[in-house]
Amino acid sequence: MLCGSISFSQEKQFRGPLLKINATSIIDIFTFPSLQFSYEKPYKKNFSIHGEAGFQFYDFRKNDTSFINAKGWIVNAEVRYYGILKLLKIPAKNYGSLTGVYVFSQAFYRRNRFNTTIEYKKANVPMDLQDVLIVFKRNYGLNFGIGYQEPWGKSVMVDVYAGIGPMHLKITNTNREVAYNDSIPGNGLVPLMIRRQLSESSGLQASVIAGIRVGYRL
Repeated sequence: MLCGSISFSQEKQFRGPLLKINATSIIDIFTFPSLQFSYEKPYKKNFSIHGEAGFQFYDFRKNDTSFINAKGWIVNAEVRYYGILKLLKIPAKNYGSLTGVYVFSQAFYRRNRFNTTIEYKKANVPMDLQDVLIVFKRNYGLNFGIGYQEPWGKSVMVDVYAGIGPMHLKITNTNREVAYNDSIPGNGLVPLMIRRQLSESSGLQASVIAGIRVGYRL
């Protein structure tokens, strides 16, 4: 059944270029919500070049905006290879341009800024404290992953992808009073996620991506 499905989808010879919108980036709670557009163009047999860019125009956090308004942007470029099934000798027919299973390598750069409010406690201070600070984030790295593109009709394409890789994160704080080792109330991962807004969390980390794009053949 799986091979039959793959064979059917690979028979759809869908050639680009494609203009896409990222349907899941607008609700991204792990980096920042952004409106992203991308362009994919075939390059030689079974290869394509894919570029994407987007900007942040709102924030889920309801914080004091007297310092700055939330703002951010992201760019990435990737190379895709659609011949992976043939390379692995998995049965499929008519390995077409921009359709079916693909693997990719992606370079990315992101930066954003926002205000955040942190509730915390200091040793020997009986009352709870509150700090409103500005957070600047900049990160860049590489992702490696797998995806699947399926034509819907003659002009529309759905692109599902997921990947993982290393990234370097740089965090800068201004107007800050809270210390990294101060007690932050909360259960589970809440204190950890709050500390990820502080400059001490800068360094080499893992990047995880997943999403859905919808494209239109130009």
